[in-house]
Amino acid sequence: MKYLIALAALIVCATAFEYTAEWELWKRTNGKDYSSDKEELYRQTIWEANKKIVLEHNANADKWGWTLEMNAFADLESSEFAAMYNGYRRSARKSNATRYHVPTGNALPDTVDWRTKGATNLDHGVLAVGYGTEPSGLFHEEKPYWLVKNSWGPDWGQQGYFKIVRKDNKCGIATDASYPTV
Repeated sequence: MKYLIALAALIVCATAFEYTAEWELWKRTNGKDYSSDKEELYRQTIWEANKKIVLEHNANADKWGWTLEMNAFADLESSEFAAMYNGYRRSARKSNATRYHVPTGNALPDTVDWRTKGATNLDHGVLAVGYGTEPSGLFHEEKPYWLVKNSWGPDWGQQGYFKIVRKDNKCGIATDASYPTV
């Protein structure tokens, strides 16, 4: 009888986590090492919950127009991530940045990538480095986007960059902007 109990306990332990091999690979890839077995179990539980969110979202990516993926922050709860990486406070000082005005009679190009023009002076957490359109959604309609560099490094987003919809001031991208002068 005690052999059956031991076997049942072993099966429960072996199947407790659905993505154990992927978790181990993710830890190695992201250089994760936890201070205790308890901490690792806690982080793996969060990681698996985030993995399920990613899979559910990506199953409907056509609806949203974008996908998610597991990155170096996948073992953090959203509140932990926010406490560690969010927190921009708009300065009370007046900005000396000038507004960019399109010269009359000049048409804007369909796509711009300021990285190719050497404009990389990051003055806060993100820097809009370009814009464009790309097919998105079920009917692959052209959606305008900003190409944005994040200060969290190349492990975040698409090698440190992300695209955000270019309308309605999503995430406050146009609230406190400065522009390159060329």
